Amino acid sequence: MEPNYKNGEVIFVDKATDKFGYLDVVVFNIEGKMAVKRIIGVPGDRIVIKEGILYRNNCMLLNSLDNINIKNIEINLNLDEYFLAGDNFIVSKDSRHYGPISRKDIIGRVI
Repeated sequence: MEPNYKNGEVIFVDKATDKFGYLDVVVFNIEGKMAVKRIIGVPGDRIVIKEGILYRNNCMLLNSLDNINIKNIEINLNLDEYFLAGDNFIVSKDSRHYGPISRKDIIGRVI
């Protein structure tokens, strides 16, 4: 999540909340480890990455992906799924690689 969060940095997490929205930073379990990413897709959203452009519900979010080797993606999020991305989008390993994250795997929101 660099440059906003760095490895080894102490963060505070609100585990009591059960509501998450766009751009919230969350801690979640993936592949037996905890990770920190930003929410860019919430339950019911459609996420598309095509020809270097990131869309959410047919609205362009990011179009500076032309120089990046990112595969095309089309995902309709289920009612308990979130699409997460790292702030350093170019090199981040996130939902583009491991798919949507289930609500049960989200530990809490970074405060």
